[in-house]
Amino acid sequence: MRVVAVAVAVLMIAGNNVLAQVAKVEDASARELAKLNATVREVADLLTKQLAQGQLDLLMKRTQMALDQVERAEAQLRRAQDERVSVEADRSRLERDREMVAAQEKMPAAERDAALAAIDAETKRLAARQSALDGQIGELQNRIAERQDELRGWQALLDRRLSGR
Repeated sequence: MRVVAVAVAVLMIAGNNVLAQVAKVEDASARELAKLNATVREVADLLTKQLAQGQLDLLMKRTQMALDQVERAEAQLRRAQDERVSVEADRSRLERDREMVAAQEKMPAAERDAALAAIDAETKRLAARQSALDGQIGELQNRIAERQDELRGWQALLDRRLSGR
């Protein structure tokens, strides 16, 4: 019986030691899981921030592209307007030339008629070019207005995103 009592006492001490070891292992596992959970949360937060930054970068690039389109269209408009002014000046010069040629009484009639025909042909060509430029200018003005509206939309969206940070 004594042997049994000693055996029971040894088993109880060993059991307590095993239980203590199991408890230590469980505590260590719980701490490791808590650390792992915290690390996963940090990674998730960083990825969320990185995604938001990437979206802002894309939005800023889109806004810049819209601004570039407006600037290119405005440059095209200025060139078309400059050309139209030049065409108008050429037409005015041709009208003065026509009046001078028509007033030339010393010039032979056939030569005067040929010069007037050439002036009229050039005036007609310039009028066609001026008409084409007027159409191009109108289209460019419409395109600029559309692109400016688009740009304002992108800028407003960017402003909302930035203020929401």
